[in-house]
Amino acid sequence: MTPVFTPPETWRGGFLELALELGPTDDAQLQKAFEVIWIHPNVQGVYVDRNTEPENQLLFAPSQVTPRSQGTYGVISLPSGVILPFTVLVVRGDGEDWLDIDIPMGAVQHAVGDDELAFYSNGNVSDASPVACVRELEDFLAELASVVFTHVKYRLGLIGWEVSGTQDAQEIREQGIPTVRHVGYVLPEESTLRYYPRTAYPHL
Repeated sequence: MTPVFTPPETWRGGFLELALELGPTDDAQLQKAFEVIWIHPNVQGVYVDRNTEPENQLLFAPSQVTPRSQGTYGVISLPSGVILPFTVLVVRGDGEDWLDIDIPMGAVQHAVGDDELAFYSNGNVSDASPVACVRELEDFLAELASVVFTHVKYRLGLIGWEVSGTQDAQEIREQGIPTVRHVGYVLPEESTLRYYPRTAYPHL
């Protein structure tokens, strides 16, 4: 089996994220949101050791793991056949919780080669077309956000490179969703969830 966790470059280069602004600090809500991630059929885990391949370590039920107190890892299988590792991080501060599903850019580069550059937010222009693997992964993260929302009504989801905490739901509602978007937005509107995909990409 092709290594997923252990190639030397895997965990380098920052993260492509689905960052969910859950709302006020709430351990029960945080745990529920974490557990829902693993419902998706294309998500495998939970693992707790990123230095050991998945097939060589114990597989934990999500309810057995507390994401605030230990590292948690999994594997995403995209429809195209691309397989990527990820980690789940909890950011708690100022009375607010964020839950981040983080895919390491080193693994993305290993999987898609130079197309990895298209995931970053630098040098984006509105008339550039998205690379297929970029749109596939961003759309998958939006789909995962939708799965979580059916169980936990969070405030905002951001999809992009290192996006956690860069904007919040109040700011978005005051300023509106931009027409030219360097990141993707997943925003609750009344009782439904709407996805605003990224519209600006770099010329490669």
